[in-house]
Amino acid sequence: MATDVLTISSFDEALSLFLRLTESEEEFEQRVEIASGWVTPHVYIPKPDVDSSISPPFMEAFLHLQKELFQLAALAKSGVSHVNQLNEIDRHDLEISVKVTSGSSNLVSDLAKPIERCFKIMLGKMTGRQATIVILGISMLIAGTIGWSSWLEQQKIIKIDELKSKEHIEALSALKFANENQIEIFRMLMKTLEKQGKIGAQSQDLIDSSFGALLKAASKTEKTEINGQKLTASEASSLRISSRSYAVNRVIRENMRVVDMNTAAEVDAMVLMRPASKEQFKMKLSETLFMSDDRAKLFEALENRTEIEVELSLREVDDEVKAVTFLRVAPK
Repeated sequence: MATDVLTISSFDEALSLFLRLTESEEEFEQRVEIASGWVTPHVYIPKPDVDSSISPPFMEAFLHLQKELFQLAALAKSGVSHVNQLNEIDRHDLEISVKVTSGSSNLVSDLAKPIERCFKIMLGKMTGRQATIVILGISMLIAGTIGWSSWLEQQKIIKIDELKSKEHIEALSALKFANENQIEIFRMLMKTLEKQGKIGAQSQDLIDSSFGALLKAASKTEKTEINGQKLTASEASSLRISSRSYAVNRVIRENMRVVDMNTAAEVDAMVLMRPASKEQFKMKLSETLFMSDDRAKLFEALENRTEIEVELSLREVDDEVKAVTFLRVAPK
């Protein structure tokens, strides 16, 4: 049984091993390491509002990728895709960091360490061959141009099928993101992941959902370059898919900062903010806040500039928050 370490240092090396494992039924017990420097989602914003900074939309996109990695690892570890299944060591090793450089915003996240941790966790539930296939598939799809560009091409095709306006169809058809060879590799990688059971399916969701979050961020940014593919805000918006524009209500429980509480106006209002992404939520107070204890706690958090755990009901359409209802300060 081979026990030495095989280091994968490029997309081509990953693809070579991936094809070898998928084209045969050989056992594979060799430990694989993903070298630093090539599994690196890359976002370049030529004219950011603030130089050398990460904008709230892209902060949210990278946090979404973090959440997807946590959920994948949790599923591999326990069979349940919930972050609570991970211990502190797991979370630490799965954490992604985003390096911001240049006068413009040049955002690079090296996923080598989180990918390696996922691989080790998967080995508890999958064969070495299956775990290696999944990890290589994720790495290739999320790194470089093939995965992202081919995913955009797929979004374009689906979106054209949804449209009724000839003008819009022609405008989308004029966009070209990937060639046939790239699309073929993309489809092969995604189809192979699908065959690897629940963890493979979750890996597909990670790619699709994370790319969707990046596209959403690009739709809010004048000009962006992601993994070498340039997009304008208009192009990104035109590619976002929504099979049906219906409202979804969901309850969240999170730590937030109280940015403002205005009780002087005709209708009381409050603004809460997610500390990491800086995303703000504005809501009415008079209709939703009835408990004096909650009101006192919120004013205290505002005055002390501390985080407070709250429960909110969000009404979303096409992943956009349209309305927020305050439920309560979360009980301890």
